[in-house]
Order: sequence, then C-alpha cells, then structure tokens
Amino acid sequence: MKRKHIFYFLIVFFLCTPPLQAQRLEELSQEELLERLDKSVASRKAYRSMLIAHLDSIGRNAHHLTGMPRAEAYMEVCRAYSNIQTDSAMAWLAKTENLPIFSASSELQTRVLIRRAEIYGIMGLYASAQGTVEEIDIANCADSIRLAYYQVCRKLYGWMADYGEVYGHKEHYSDLTQRCRDSILAIQHPGINRNIVLADRALTIGDISLAKTVCAQSLPKADELQQAYLHFTMSGIAHAEQNTAEEIRYLAMTAINDFRRGVTEYSALPRLAVILSSIGDTDRAYEYLVCAMDDAAYCKARLRTVEASTIFPIIEQNHKQRIRQRFLFTVAALLTVAVFLIAMAFMLLNARRR
Repeated sequence: MKRKHIFYFLIVFFLCTPPLQAQRLEELSQEELLERLDKSVASRKAYRSMLIAHLDSIGRNAHHLTGMPRAEAYMEVCRAYSNIQTDSAMAWLAKTENLPIFSASSELQTRVLIRRAEIYGIMGLYASAQGTVEEIDIANCADSIRLAYYQVCRKLYGWMADYGEVYGHKEHYSDLTQRCRDSILAIQHPGINRNIVLADRALTIGDISLAKTVCAQSLPKADELQQAYLHFTMSGIAHAEQNTAEEIRYLAMTAINDFRRGVTEYSALPRLAVILSSIGDTDRAYEYLVCAMDDAAYCKARLRTVEASTIFPIIEQNHKQRIRQRFLFTVAALLTVAVFLIAMAFMLLNARRR
C-alpha cells in the first residue's frame, strides 16, 4: 500500500504542481500553451487515475459513516464521476438510493433525480433526461435545490438545442436555456459562480462588452473549476470578435484545466482541433480529436461522441492530405537528390575519360 501512496504522491507532485507554478496560463504564448496542452494530453490518464483514487478513498471512508453524512459522500463521488465515467456515476447514485436515509428525505430524493437527469443528458439520453426533469417538483424546495435544478436544466436544454434529435425545436430549447439562465441569476448570490452565468448570458445575447468585463473582473479571484468556465466563455468572446489567436489561447487554457481536473467529458479540445485543422496544424488537430473521441467513449458521453464524430471526417481528410503532401515533398526531394547525384557521377565519369 505504501508504494501505491508514493506513486500517487509523485503524480500529484510532478503533474498537478508544475515547477513552482512559475507562470500562469494567461502569461504563456500560444505555442507555449499548445506545448503544455500536448503534455497534458499525454498525461491525461495519470491525472484521471489520481482523481479516481481520490474518489475511491472517499467511497471507502463513507462506509464508516451513517445517515446523511454517508449520503453526502456518495453524492459527492457521483457528481465527480458524472464527468469521468457515467456508468460509475449511476452506480453511486444507486448506492445512495439504497441507503435507509433515502426514503426518509424528500430533499435527498429530489437531489438524486436532478443528478440522474444530468447524467442522462451527458449520456445523450435526452428523452429520459427530460422525463426525469419533469418528475421534479421544486415549488417548496430550498434555494440550493432550486439552483441545482435550474443549472442542470440549463445544460440539458442547451445540449438539446445544439445536439438534440427533435427536428425544428432548436429555438424552443434555446429559449428554455435562456429562461434557466435567468432563473439561476435570480437565485444565485453575488460572486464568481453568478458572474460565470452572467457572462454566458451576455455572450449569448450579443453583449460582448459586458461579457468581457465580467470575465476580466472574475478571473483573478476564480478557482480552477471557475477558471475553466471563464476561459471557455472568453473563447466564445474571441470567436464572436473573429480573433482566432485569442480563441486558440483560451480553448487551450480550458482544455489544460479539464485534464488537470481529470475529467473526460469536455468540449474545448474538439473545438480547438477544428480551428487548428483550419489553419494547417493538422497533426495536432488529429491527435486532439482522437483524444477527445477516446475520452468521450470512456465516459460514455454520447453528446461529446456525436460532437467529435461530426468533425472527425474533415480533420481526418486534412490530416491525410497533409501526410500526402509531405510524402510527395519527400519523394520530390529524393528524386532531386538522385538526379543531382547521377549528374555529378556522369560529370565525374566524363572528366576521367578526358
């Protein structure tokens, strides 16, 4: 056991704490960020193993607890697993439902339904997710429960607007998404989390100036998870301003943050792959997209699998074309050298005959 603890300590030391955190991500150049992201992609399974080991530890320690503290521990593990591996998240949700406290707590029952709806959404089971949401009555719930409900609904309706299979209903689900944002803003106390939603809403309605101001004010005080949301919103701002260089930077920052947190359900990396492919960095684009598809399959996040698979043919074609160009260039270079050597040999042979 000691060796195992030492192993995870080394992972934490070398991967999670880069040398003295000498530079914040915002201070790195575009190429430095992409190089840092390359290393994160290569090390992502180590990050994931570290997080899973931590969650397993929480689960083991929870067996010594009773009542609501045990349920809280189970829900914490479930919440973390929902962005790593949805099957495991569902398993921890089932364990929560089997606790004696579950039948006695209507609040816990509501929280479980909210979490199940979110997991269904990540899995791409939109009908099941929407059906679960419709089961939930938040009329007499505490603000914390209502906030969690609207946060999940915002994500679910946003996914259904972008990736849903209900033809012709994009505007309807986009409108529901906006209503959920407004409900969150009405409930959530002032702070970074509220600012994240405010910036997202401002970007959606085209108020770029407000979105930039809110992000700039919030970022210095944000924690790692909050930074990921803010950087992703800032990538959307850069996209709206047609600033490709800044969009690449903020998507790279978001992706690095995603890997550090050990998650496998994300959207920044495939979006970055599309941009890199369009500007000729096809090798990176191909590697990033293959990584995203592999992680989505591991998580069983159908919405991310669909997202990646729709753009994979384009990036793969660009990647193959780039390889073909390199091959032709190499062949042309070799032929040129061969012709040069033959010419030199012919000239030397003629010189000797004279």
